[in-house]
Amino acid sequence: MPDVRLIDENGEQVGVIPIGQAIEMARTKNLDVVEVSPNSRPPVCRIMDFGKFKYEKKKKVQKSKKKQHQIKLKEIRIGPKIDSHDLDTKIKNARKFLDEGAKVQFNVFFKGREIMYKDLGMQHALTAIKALEDTAKVEKEPRLEGFKINMILIPKKKIGESHAKDEDAQDVGEEAEGDQEGENPPQGLREEPPADGEKREEAQGAS
Repeated sequence: MPDVRLIDENGEQVGVIPIGQAIEMARTKNLDVVEVSPNSRPPVCRIMDFGKFKYEKKKKVQKSKKKQHQIKLKEIRIGPKIDSHDLDTKIKNARKFLDEGAKVQFNVFFKGREIMYKDLGMQHALTAIKALEDTAKVEKEPRLEGFKINMILIPKKKIGESHAKDEDAQDVGEEAEGDQEGENPPQGLREEPPADGEKREEAQGAS
């Protein structure tokens, strides 16, 4: 009969014992033996109410989905002849959106003969990238598309990440040697990745 390293329902180390003895201990308490670290030698098991564990895990996943940050796409519109003060204002607005976790799309629009100022428009885009390099990275490089220059910046720091994975790892394997965060969930459970939505909003008027 194989041995397991057992953790009781209070999180205390019982030690290495035969699996049959572990099952009998759990049965006397009307609980279950759940394998939390199968790759350890010997495998690590824990005494718990498995039905209650699954219910609480489901509630955590639902809660994390509600808190999941919805990525928004904000738009900044400028013209090639925008003055430096107005450009600074647009960049400050972009910084605010990025700090809130939103993507920012810069559009430099050209009306009619303004297309001859495309180099100036590209310079405005590069100025914005330089001014925001501490808080943003370029997802889409600036490029001319018809009568506009378009680029997208995204925040360097991710906002609203779900912490459910870390919490689950703490619940079932904090005491287990060699158990890694987010790996080897109890048998019968599957990780449910949170869904991200993306919503586009226009935030600025063309200069």
